[in-house]
Amino acid sequence: IIETEKGLLISFNIVGSQVGGQPGTPSLTLNLGSIDPGATEVARWLMTSSLQGEFIEFSATFEHVNPLGIEGLSLVDDVSIHELTHVVRVDRPQDDGVPDFLVNDTLDLELLPDVIYGSDGLLLPVQALTEGTVVGSVNPPVFQLTLTVEAGGAGWTYVRVDDPAGQQYRLVAVRRPDGSTLPADNFWRTHRIIRLVGEPPREENRLHLLDHFAAAGPATYTLFYEPAAGFSPADLDRNGIVDGIDWGLFLVARGHSEGQPDYNPLADYDHDGTVTLLDQQVWLAAYREYVNNPLAAAPTPIMPPSAYVGDMDGDKDVDADDLKAFILCANGPAVPLSESCRPADADNDHDADQIDFALLQRCYSGAGVRPPHVCGRE
Repeated sequence: IIETEKGLLISFNIVGSQVGGQPGTPSLTLNLGSIDPGATEVARWLMTSSLQGEFIEFSATFEHVNPLGIEGLSLVDDVSIHELTHVVRVDRPQDDGVPDFLVNDTLDLELLPDVIYGSDGLLLPVQALTEGTVVGSVNPPVFQLTLTVEAGGAGWTYVRVDDPAGQQYRLVAVRRPDGSTLPADNFWRTHRIIRLVGEPPREENRLHLLDHFAAAGPATYTLFYEPAAGFSPADLDRNGIVDGIDWGLFLVARGHSEGQPDYNPLADYDHDGTVTLLDQQVWLAAYREYVNNPLAAAPTPIMPPSAYVGDMDGDKDVDADDLKAFILCANGPAVPLSESCRPADADNDHDADQIDFALLQRCYSGAGVRPPHVCGRE
């Protein structure tokens, strides 16, 4: 790493390695063995990073040093670098048991992969799809739904769509249109926080599939989910604990419909646009499962605050409208605020500066969703 734009400290750690699909030691040094003429060998290093980010440029060189420490002639002609999207498995017509590599070789705005570098040395073209139709929703006791995509032709196809299930569920299997199971390496999910200049942070949750299509036309996949370990649908404030705060959030949302200030989509378990007594039964069942008591009564409710840090317009959420209003009020440190801009003062020091903006970002919830309980003003 030769430069980081923000100057942040970052560390990397090699946690494993593979040669030909077999595990090796977590070391930069790997033994590839004897490679026959015209054959290929695949090696992988598994690495973790202390920060989330992206590489914007790569370079690599190769040197051959003999046992005496003298540089000599090398059998390696050149080194090339490819932007890896995901390690996959080419299982059609058959799987050789060695990882293959889905990469983005052609620059495009969507950063879509376009070729597979196979473990046998072959290059397989890939078409990309970014649209699909989802039928169903993941809500207990139903943990499966279908995704239909329109293939443009025969061959390998990469699919990227918005993730139809939340992070509280794990995608455990995908069934192909022909009834077979898609290899586990060929479906994955990504969860990112996107931070663009002048815009509030937003989540980007996506589902990715790679499969071989026999012909053009529609293809329907069945997605199978299961609850993520330790997650409860009753945890409405998403802090890992189900308590009276969550029950209070549900009671506030009960009886309200989409478009109303107190409507909470997290409490609308059947996604019918209104938080009803049926949703209350789902919440209570999830709470009883959480406390491991099938007869437990709902906890004593802790009602949410009536005002929140960053809620400039007083509609009990912190969204893009509040961000715009804050920007209009921002005046810098130690500059008194007008009466209409008082809500911009998150830290109660009578101004609207970078500290207040950072607090607003922390409490950002999105339209119609109450901020975390810790963001309450009273």
